[in-house]
Amino acid sequence: MDAATPGHCGDSSLNPRGTLPRTAFPRLLDRSQAVPDLISHAMSGYLARPTAERRTLLLTVAGTVLPDLGRVPDLALATFWPALRYSLPDWLFDGLGISHTILPLLLICWVVSFLAPRPELRRHLFGCLLLGGGLHLAFDYLQRHLFWDYTPLYPLSSAGWEAGLFWSEDALFYIFPAMSVLTLAMWMFQRRKAS
Repeated sequence: MDAATPGHCGDSSLNPRGTLPRTAFPRLLDRSQAVPDLISHAMSGYLARPTAERRTLLLTVAGTVLPDLGRVPDLALATFWPALRYSLPDWLFDGLGISHTILPLLLICWVVSFLAPRPELRRHLFGCLLLGGGLHLAFDYLQRHLFWDYTPLYPLSSAGWEAGLFWSEDALFYIFPAMSVLTLAMWMFQRRKAS
């Protein structure tokens, strides 16, 4: 595919700033990849604690989507107001990925845990959010990307790292369906076991 082909990484008609990686079908992935990715993360929280009480399970699932909440402004602008998003400098959005690093995630979980009124509930909230956030990071660190790596030890180190086992777009085509089948099977097994 050459630079004149729509969907090529250098195609300025689809990406005026030329900074975001593109595939052969960029509009589909720009808008729809985020939801299956979030659902896959949420399902990993369920699969990690399928027998936990409802509150613990929900808090763990909330922790699995916590690192991606920083991406909401960027995704919303890119989806609903792309001309505005791509006219803004990238540095406005670069810091929003900091929640995908270990130390800032610990800090975010700790700060959010103060929403709980009692110390024992704070510890429980912190543990559930940290487990969910840790699952999210582990899942994301297994991916590979064309133009960047995750920086797990930021701010101590800016060295990037990824295992590179699958492409980030695979969440839409392979990981999401596989996680859906596993989650459904686990749910049916638990219902059958309970009856």
